[in-house]
Amino acid sequence: MSQSSRFLKPVDSRVTAAGSIDRCGTPLRRLVVGERVVLSRRHCHFESIPAPAGQRDMRAIQAAKLAARARSPFKDPDIRLVWSGGRVGIWSWPKNILEPLAGAEADIVPESLLDPVAVGEVLRRRDGGFEGQVWQGGQLVASRWWDHEPDDAQWRRFVRAVPAFGDTSERTDAKGDVDIAALVNRAGAAVSRIRARDYLALAILLLLVPALYLGGQWLRATMTADALERELATLAESSSEVVAARAESMALAGTLQTYAELLEAPHPAAALAVFAEAAAGFDATLETFAVRDGRMEIELTGNSDLPLASLVEALEDTSVLRDVRLEPGGRPDRWRIFATFENGGRS
Repeated sequence: MSQSSRFLKPVDSRVTAAGSIDRCGTPLRRLVVGERVVLSRRHCHFESIPAPAGQRDMRAIQAAKLAARARSPFKDPDIRLVWSGGRVGIWSWPKNILEPLAGAEADIVPESLLDPVAVGEVLRRRDGGFEGQVWQGGQLVASRWWDHEPDDAQWRRFVRAVPAFGDTSERTDAKGDVDIAALVNRAGAAVSRIRARDYLALAILLLLVPALYLGGQWLRATMTADALERELATLAESSSEVVAARAESMALAGTLQTYAELLEAPHPAAALAVFAEAAAGFDATLETFAVRDGRMEIELTGNSDLPLASLVEALEDTSVLRDVRLEPGGRPDRWRIFATFENGGRS
């Protein structure tokens, strides 16, 4: 590489996994040749979606940007779109992590975009953790971050969750055309060799197959009936426990309602129950929880790839929560959720 080409290459700065910014080059050099800021994968979220139909005009680009913002788990994200074939790779990250660079004319690049094209599943060691990638047809279609090296079970879950993308084309056999006339001649010769005993065997087979099928169905129905009888007996034994548990839960629900009516404020246990129901299935840890003056405050910890947008949607879908707001916590793996908790119940 010549001296001139090295001089004109943009300056590479970096945002580390810890959130610090390592800037390279002098201010004059960054101004003259430009600056590229490589963003640690730990701060990024990635999804791959089908590209909008039609040509890649301004309408398609705007549609992709709207889809990207809707899918980002961050409250105020920066977005980078990567068009490849019939798909769009969406990279997003919290805008506030780049506040020290405010006013700088820099190109923000998630570090994964600098990787060479790979095939299949790849686990890459990064600053501060590990990134799992799945490549299909030369395109990155899935990416997942772990703070620690994933075990075999985590890796298998990640790979199994990635659907197969891309077009499939029919493959034709190149063995040559079939001679239809030869097939007709063979069929005629085979029919001429059929004897009376062959017809008799065929008749017996036609009668025997339905009988065997009906016998198998009867045996299967008998076994199913026996299994249902056993399940019914087990259900009868445990029904008294279920009825008692239901009565206890109804009594507790009445207590919570009485509390809310007398004090004109929701019971903290009711707020916690609403949150637990909405957040069921999300891989996160509840660190702190409080209800103050009708406001619910929650602090969560979890993996940086936690689908926060889906969690906020689930909370907003409840009939007693409104004004749900998500803010980053003190660490990259910590978030705070605020919502107004109204006295009431599900309709």
